[in-house]
Amino acid sequence: MNLQENIQRIKEMMGIISETTKMVNKIEWVKPEFQTEENEFMNHFLNWLQDDVIQVNFNDFSKKQLNKLIDDIHSAYEKADVEPLTDKEWSKMENTDSWTIETYKDLFDIIHGQWGRSEERIIKHSIEPLKNGGIVETPIVAYTDNHPPYLVAGNTRLSVCRLLGITPKVTKVKIKINIKEEKKSGEEWVKCVNCKKKFTQTIHKGKKSLPICPHCGTNNDLVTESVIPVYLKRRLFEMLPNFIRNTYEWLAPWSFNSYDEYMERIIFNVVREISLSSGEENYEEILKMRETITPIITKYIEDNFSEEIEEYYNDNATPG
Repeated sequence: MNLQENIQRIKEMMGIISETTKMVNKIEWVKPEFQTEENEFMNHFLNWLQDDVIQVNFNDFSKKQLNKLIDDIHSAYEKADVEPLTDKEWSKMENTDSWTIETYKDLFDIIHGQWGRSEERIIKHSIEPLKNGGIVETPIVAYTDNHPPYLVAGNTRLSVCRLLGITPKVTKVKIKINIKEEKKSGEEWVKCVNCKKKFTQTIHKGKKSLPICPHCGTNNDLVTESVIPVYLKRRLFEMLPNFIRNTYEWLAPWSFNSYDEYMERIIFNVVREISLSSGEENYEEILKMRETITPIITKYIEDNFSEEIEEYYNDNATPG
């Protein structure tokens, strides 16, 4: 059955000929039992908290912290009310395409094509209940301060509501996040300059471990040195990998007397390109910047690209 046949079948099942909104019967929206949605709710919600809200790896949390967070979530769900989802809230939700649904093709492409929901499931569990009326479990939406609403469950139901012109009611779970960041003795919190998430850095006998972010892999030594100009830190991380690869692939390894000479030229070119891309126009300041970042760039290349560059050099050391 092709896409057009699937869409036509959905239309026939819905019995829609003209204005769909006039054919929708009264819906009684009910709050889902927490137990039935707990796994999906907790997985989605905890991922959202970890990645976007708290921005701390839960592996760094103590058992006491995690238990308190889970208790807070359970309590917030118990207190949650069933309320209409406003257009303003709906349009701001970033983890659902339901607001953009306009046609049957949109519905099928997104819910079936992207999320793998079968045609039968779309019809039986979302289209028919919403069209025929009666008791329908609400989608679940999480709210916390300074962040857009987050859809936890019910994407297909919201998508069908959008298509039918129904103002959905949702279970609005409002949570206050108040987690004290605990750290073990010999640790300190570091906020990654790249992804902005926090992680712990260990300290042993006065020496700190490398501040490598467990979320995105960034070595924060590169971008947290106080000697690097503030305006350059972010650009430095974003541009550096591309500058390194473009440079060593552009330079001809066979034109150098040794690997060390080749590597020195790579570092020189990368430092030059980074400094020129900083926006600084005073040449003396550019030279100072190069002097400042050269050892940092050198260490970064040695730690992250040496094997890759050496392999490229060995493969291209003689003209082919």
